[in-house]
Amino acid sequence: MDPPFPAWEYQPAYFPEPLALHIAETTLDEPMWVYIGFTRRLDWEQRFLEHPSGVREITALALSSPLPLRSRASEIVIGNGILSHREGSEHLLEIEFDHAERHQLVDFRPHLPIVFQL
Repeated sequence: MDPPFPAWEYQPAYFPEPLALHIAETTLDEPMWVYIGFTRRLDWEQRFLEHPSGVREITALALSSPLPLRSRASEIVIGNGILSHREGSEHLLEIEFDHAERHQLVDFRPHLPIVFQL
């Protein structure tokens, strides 16, 4: 399946033909967007194994960054509602699991700029 944004193809030696990753054409100050077209949500649901933490799905992604995201790939990812973006003083990725039903927060800062909302 073709990637939804301008990308170059990367096929690691351990991937069988014709599987490949598609890496978005962005600058170094933006995230590295990777499209994996050979998996579909249905495929993962059919092979779902329960996670030891009990989480079932990612329900929201929010990225904060000090610079605006200007690439075509970023526009497409944000425009399709896959991720929300806001400018902030630091980089931060917030990952919400299961609509944050547990009302728990796991903050990995300062070691990683990631926050889990469970």
